[in-house]
Amino acid sequence: MKIATALVVAALGAATLGGVWLNGRHYGVLACEARQEAARQRVERDLFRSADQLSERARALDETLSQMRSRAMEVEDEARADSDVCRLPGADSLQRLERRWSAH
Repeated sequence: MKIATALVVAALGAATLGGVWLNGRHYGVLACEARQEAARQRVERDLFRSADQLSERARALDETLSQMRSRAMEVEDEARADSDVCRLPGADSLQRLERRWSAH
């Protein structure tokens, strides 16, 4: 009878230990998945923020390029309209080029 009791106690102990281990593993997996999801959401927010910033910078670049093209066309039109095509270079001869490439 003592052996049977010892086996029952050992089986109950092993079952309890196994149950505790499985319970701890289950909650550990849940905690790991929760951390992984939080990290994924952080990365996703960072990516969306970066995409928004990139879109804004691309829009600003397009606007700047459009202004430069417009300014270049104005300068070219002014050069075409100049009746004195054989003018000798003077102090103001680079005004059109300076206006074309200026950042203002």
